[in-house]
Amino acid sequence: MITARRTGAVDPEKQRYTERAGREYARRANVDFGLVRFDIVSVLLTHPPKIDLLRDAFGPQRTL
Repeated sequence: MITARRTGAVDPEKQRYTERAGREYARRANVDFGLVRFDIVSVLLTHPPKIDLLRDAFGPQRTL
């Protein structure tokens, strides 16, 4: 089952670090950073596994 819930696993510090890494990757790949989006995927190894997907969680103008 895939749902779109907020997750506490990505705090503001981790978001800044990830955004910095994404900005550097986009620069090297010659991609407009304004077009970049960050998705968060959380996987719990239960039976059956539980997968949470938060699309477009943050980006250049978005915050968690």
